[in-house]
Amino acid sequence: MDTKESVGKAAKGLGSLVLILLLMKGFTFSFRSNWLLTIGIIVGGTLFLYFVGLQCIAGYLWKRKLVTIGAIFIGCFFVSTVSENQVVSGLNTVAYFLAGFVLGIPIAWFFLSAGRIAFRIMRHERLVNSGSYTGSTVSYNSNNKWDQERAERERQEREADQRAKARYDARTNQLKAEYDARTADGWGKDSVNTMVKHWPGGGTGEAGRDAHYAFGQFAVYPTGNFEEHLKPFTEAAFHLDGPTDCASAVMPYYTVSYGVDKKNDKNVGNSYSEYLIKDLLRGKYEFKGIVCTDWGITQDPEKTIEGFGSRCYGVQDMTEAERCLLAITNGVDQFGGNSESGPIVEAYKIGCEKYGEKAMRERMELSAKRLLINIFHCGLFEDPYLDPEESAKIVGCEEFCRHGYEAQKKSIVLLKNSAKRAPEGQKGVLPLKKGLKVYIPERKIGPSKAFFRIDLPAKTEDPLPDGLPSKYGTRVASPEEADVALVFIESPACNPYSTEDLANGGNGYLPITLQYRPYTAKKAREVSIAGGDFRENFTNRSYLGKTNTAYNEADLDNILECRRAMGDKPVIVCATVNNPMVMHEFEAEADAIVAEFGVSRAAVLDVVFGDYNPTGRLPIQMPKDMDAVEEQSEDRALDMETYIDSEGHNYDYGYGMNYEGVLPAWKK
Repeated sequence: MDTKESVGKAAKGLGSLVLILLLMKGFTFSFRSNWLLTIGIIVGGTLFLYFVGLQCIAGYLWKRKLVTIGAIFIGCFFVSTVSENQVVSGLNTVAYFLAGFVLGIPIAWFFLSAGRIAFRIMRHERLVNSGSYTGSTVSYNSNNKWDQERAERERQEREADQRAKARYDARTNQLKAEYDARTADGWGKDSVNTMVKHWPGGGTGEAGRDAHYAFGQFAVYPTGNFEEHLKPFTEAAFHLDGPTDCASAVMPYYTVSYGVDKKNDKNVGNSYSEYLIKDLLRGKYEFKGIVCTDWGITQDPEKTIEGFGSRCYGVQDMTEAERCLLAITNGVDQFGGNSESGPIVEAYKIGCEKYGEKAMRERMELSAKRLLINIFHCGLFEDPYLDPEESAKIVGCEEFCRHGYEAQKKSIVLLKNSAKRAPEGQKGVLPLKKGLKVYIPERKIGPSKAFFRIDLPAKTEDPLPDGLPSKYGTRVASPEEADVALVFIESPACNPYSTEDLANGGNGYLPITLQYRPYTAKKAREVSIAGGDFRENFTNRSYLGKTNTAYNEADLDNILECRRAMGDKPVIVCATVNNPMVMHEFEAEADAIVAEFGVSRAAVLDVVFGDYNPTGRLPIQMPKDMDAVEEQSEDRALDMETYIDSEGHNYDYGYGMNYEGVLPAWKK
């Protein structure tokens, strides 16, 4: 039924309804004091039928005149009775009309429903009497035009369902065949789908700033060394040694890879970059797996540049649906952190208008195929259930925990082990003998910013809140009564963006300091490589001449105070290295330095007290000083001037020691 025909039938139905109501009202009682009530009922009932039915109800009323007229006649008679009994007497003229309007809706609904039910009963009896049921489908022979149209619609619906099922079966068989082919290459129920991140590399943020925030949105390549940062993907993740061959998914980073897209000359977040996703990842490097965006990139930006949810870099003028469509057309399959389907559905509609429904359907089905194949790979369609008892044997089992703990110990790096205060028969002060009296100072941390830019107050914390295990020694309260001091520190941490600086006329940007004492940036760039945000009225993000201080400056004080208090007794520094550190502030005052990267305290104590002879090596360079940090290039590996300690050891990539001395050198 086309629109013109539908409107015509609706007009017929509604016109007939009004006319019949007026005629029946005239037959039943004259227009007296309650004529407004009658008109109200007519108007309310007519509007209800119009808006509820428009096409189907109006057309139905027109075709089933006798049933409808009968229902309306009864309804009018009922209204007449109500009026003549003066149930609503005393109402003024306006109230009569409004009361009638309100009454008209349920009356129209009730008698329309009664008429429809009566018709269905009559029709059912006709079908039953015909005796022509075939399976679950009702068949009947009738010359009635409406019945013929209904039968034709049902036939068309059945055929459409059959075609849809055929398409579904064909696609399922195709996916199953691809799954079977890949399973033969090593996939199975014990396989793991892995996601590698962050394309095209996450280590080139200008000045080391964090891309979770808009003040760190730019990745820069001052020496043009972009290709090197692709190697972990193109030479490793995309060519695995095992039979599964390639990582299942890739997550692009938040950053704007500034100046990389020479083709389109656009600086947008990586997932929005046609060049990085469509041309390179999907095109040149032929990645066939899932591309999943980093978290929350499609949401509208926050008002402040330091807000945690301001990551639609370069596309802030688009709607969320438009951002989704741009990412989808680039080759993105999944939106990290997005639990709302609305923007995706709207993106599909916009895409249909822009590219055609056929092209958009094919594009969406391609992403569905990629996601489903990942599930097929691990056999989750064949057996989607877990056996809790079997899982309990695997997750957290003793064997796996043992392997994990061994990995922790292997990662620990012994940077310094001086022989100056070493016990007789040892080449260095470590390992410590067990049973000693150990002093462990508390850490003092100043006011700081949490990950979500939440202000944290100053605090004091105990590095070993559960105490020193008795198998190692006895913890004492002062350096004077101790045999050895064990000082736990963390690498310097600071705030790289200051709203106070912005309020005072600055640009808000501060240097990231890797030393504990206040640092003034004397060799920083006068003009930043990248810059520009719709919330900023400048493009130069330079912090030249500005000063910053670490939150945990007191870590350095603990080392120096212990050195003074301990006299000729050893001071051991255990450093949690979250970033490279400037070591010259304290290295000479420590007899041994143990570096770890977020392992348990138990693993550190095993190294310190000799239960594990360290094998770890530095995965980074330790800078000579902050000038060396400023002079290195963000995109060039191993180009920093490194620190040489008081023992003559170079804290370069791959350096490490064990109890006997320096480990053999690695090739860079």
